[in-house]
Amino acid sequence: MITGMVLACFITGLIAGWLLRSAFIRAEISRMLEREQREVNHWRRETDRAQAISDQLARQLAAHTGQLPDTRHWPQEDHH
Repeated sequence: MITGMVLACFITGLIAGWLLRSAFIRAEISRMLEREQREVNHWRRETDRAQAISDQLARQLAAHTGQLPDTRHWPQEDHH
C-alpha cells in the first residue's frame, strides 16, 4: 500500500515538474520572440529613417546641380 502511494507521489511529482518546466520554457520563448520583434521593428524604423534622409539628400543634390544623381551603382531594394 505504501509503495503504491510512494510511486503515485513520485509520478505526480514528475508530471508536475515537467508541466512547470514546460511553462517556464514557453514563457522564455515568448520573451525571446517579443525581443526579436522589437529589434526587427527598430531596424525597420532605422531603415525607413535612413531612406528618408537619403531621398532628401538626393533631392537637395538635384536642386543644387540641376541633375538627378546617378543611381546605377546604388544598392537596389530587396523585395523578398
